[in-house]
Amino acid sequence: MACLFSTMPAMAGELVSWSNTVTSAFEAHQCVTIPGTPGTPKKCSPSYTTHYPCPSFSHPKKTCKHTVAGPCTPATPGTPDVHQCATVNLGTFSIAVDGGVYAAFDGISDSEVAVQTTANVSLFGKSGAIPVTCKVAIGKKAEICLNLLTRTFSGQGFSCEIGGAKVAAVTYPGVDASLCMDVTVGGAAGKPEGSITARIEAGVQFGSANIGGHSVSMGSKSWAPALFSMTF
Repeated sequence: MACLFSTMPAMAGELVSWSNTVTSAFEAHQCVTIPGTPGTPKKCSPSYTTHYPCPSFSHPKKTCKHTVAGPCTPATPGTPDVHQCATVNLGTFSIAVDGGVYAAFDGISDSEVAVQTTANVSLFGKSGAIPVTCKVAIGKKAEICLNLLTRTFSGQGFSCEIGGAKVAAVTYPGVDASLCMDVTVGGAAGKPEGSITARIEAGVQFGSANIGGHSVSMGSKSWAPALFSMTF
């Protein structure tokens, strides 16, 4: 996983800012052993003996015997165990966030701060940007989670909206990813102070693969990198 962080230049009303990128590769490898089959040995039925007369001048009542071998079925060879593997390589998943906390911002009052960030998502060859602005009241704690694929919010203590101009849907089967921020705002009107932390909560299902005629689950991977933790 790669993690990049830089500090952005201050803007009017800016309390703190961030610019950070996290990246991870998603690959799964599974192997199965397919049992072989046992061989069978050669099998023969019991032999049997027949008696028949075979007289001679000196032994007119002589009998002879003849042994006949029973029928046999040939041996069949077994098959060895087979070890086969499959790999699923989805590629890289990266999320870049740029933004800040502002005491002065369009649409907020003196008793609020604005949390503005843009999430740039690059998911296995697909990409999109989601600009988000949230309001948090002074004296409150907010738990904000944005589902980056459905572009819906969950949590408490906030009012958020997504800008429409740059929104691009990014979806991928079996992938779930959210940008979560915990914001605490104290201080007084016009002089807010507090803290903000952000992280990614993501999971990827790799689906299944056919290995040796068997459908095998390729498993899943969780990804929860920290983005930043700041005070203002």
